Amino acid sequence: ATAHPWEDWAETFAHYLHMIDTLEMAQAFGMRVDPVVTQDPALSSEVTFDPHATQDIAALVAAWLPLTFALNSLNRTMGETDLYPFVIAPLVVEKLGFVARVVHAAS
Repeated sequence: ATAHPWEDWAETFAHYLHMIDTLEMAQAFGMRVDPVVTQDPALSSEVTFDPHATQDIAALVAAWLPLTFALNSLNRTMGETDLYPFVIAPLVVEKLGFVARVVHAAS
C-alpha cells in the first residue's frame, strides 16, 4: 500500500477500523486473554476502555496483539489459516496513530 499515498491511507484506515470494531466486540463479550501457556505479560489483554474513545494507539495495539494471537491460535487448532495474518511493524503503528489523531480531530 505504500506505492501511493491514497492507497496507503485507505489500507491504514481500514486496518484501524478493523482494530477498533474487533476490540469493541471483545469488550462487549467481556473477553480477556490471560494465557496459562506463558507468563509473558505482553500476551495478556483485557479491553477495559472504549476503543472508539481512545487516541492512545499504544493502548489499542497492546490490547489488539494478544487478542489476535489467541484468535490465530484458535483458528490453527481448527485447521484454519490465521484470522489475522499480519505483523504490525513500528512504522505501521505510527501510521495507525496518525489515523487515530485524524479521526479524533474530526469528531
